[in-house]
Amino acid sequence: MRGLTPGVEFCGGVGNINNPEPTKEQQHCIFPVVKGELPHGLEYNFGVGVGLTSGSDHVVVKFNVELEKYVGAIFGPSSTKAWLW
Repeated sequence: MRGLTPGVEFCGGVGNINNPEPTKEQQHCIFPVVKGELPHGLEYNFGVGVGLTSGSDHVVVKFNVELEKYVGAIFGPSSTKAWLW
């Protein structure tokens, strides 16, 4: 098994930037998370979060799989003339 990395994530939603929702209706959550690696360069991130406001869900479970290294291996290295920076 590959190494596991603990962490903390925060997510939130205030609504439309031009017309934010009232504080009690905004959604904010905090997640203790664990990040690790799967075979073939796939990475995952798992956490169980809790809502911090009355407008948030009480409990949120998340599981993300990152394909960045896997997709990069398929298409090869990027050119020296990157389009973004």
